Amino acid sequence: MKRSDVYFVAILIVVIIFASSCNAPSSPGTTVSTSGGTSFDTSPIDISMLSGSPGGVWDMITSGISACVSISYPGSVVQITPGNSSSNISRLVSKEAEFALIHNTVAHASKSEDLRAVAALYPSVFQIVVSESLGVTTFEEIITDKIKIRLSVGTPGSSAEGTFIKLLEAYGLTVDDMSAWGCAMLTKSQTDSSAMLSDGAIDAMVLFTISPAPPVVETAVSTPLLLLEFDTEKLNVLVDQHGYGLYTMLAGTYSFQDYDIHTVSDSSYLATSADTDMETVYKVTKSIHENLNYLANVHASLKDITGGSMPLGSVYPLHPGAEMYYREIGVLD
Repeated sequence: MKRSDVYFVAILIVVIIFASSCNAPSSPGTTVSTSGGTSFDTSPIDISMLSGSPGGVWDMITSGISACVSISYPGSVVQITPGNSSSNISRLVSKEAEFALIHNTVAHASKSEDLRAVAALYPSVFQIVVSESLGVTTFEEIITDKIKIRLSVGTPGSSAEGTFIKLLEAYGLTVDDMSAWGCAMLTKSQTDSSAMLSDGAIDAMVLFTISPAPPVVETAVSTPLLLLEFDTEKLNVLVDQHGYGLYTMLAGTYSFQDYDIHTVSDSSYLATSADTDMETVYKVTKSIHENLNYLANVHASLKDITGGSMPLGSVYPLHPGAEMYYREIGVLD
């Protein structure tokens, strides 16, 4: 073969290789799913999320989820806005944010067809914490004896306020009825309620949150506290009429609690709009699952989350992006 022919063949091979590489699909930063299914790239995401009252548990949880997203997808931006259980649903529907924490009972009551579930997180527990100096141990005593009590029922529209109102309805009463016999009914955040209970400005605070709740733990350091017990019949009304679950707070949940408390609970989970794009929801779901050890350090109540528990228990169907991830890790068929 002539030298010129060799040069021609060599050049032709180089041209063919170059052309092939240009036509090949690029896949920078792609991730491989555990099942070998479709995967998305590792580019960051920019999302907004509705939490709860400032300083409350939902504020902690959404901050934890934000950190998970940043760990799995560096450079991501998660804008967190305060909210509450009832308003978060309507704000999601009106596209004020792409994600929000909500309670299952509130979702059940809303009957919205525009929302989808992303991940179940933990049970929220109904609690009424009182100063030991009040001299009562049950909620029944307050109602039966019409005890004048200074009580913070949580922020307006919160799950704490909503559950308290439903409990009163089981007795045929309203908040106005309690005010009429001399009770001072306040609507304060968990942080403000804790400070007021420590200062003696109120006698009790209502919570619907994780247990143990950090504001209660903090208050108990300086103030002798009790958890009120509830009438089982009234708890069953909440279960039957509103979809709550019965729950037992075991003795020792708080340092001052040496007895079991029977109450009600509700599932807290992350929700999104039905039309949130599939890739974004997939990445948020994946980032939570990949960083469960981190979330367990955000609060002990998050330590029981598993890949198998994340898709369970919501009244909303799973978003396709979340469902896709759960199928990839093998927790859905």
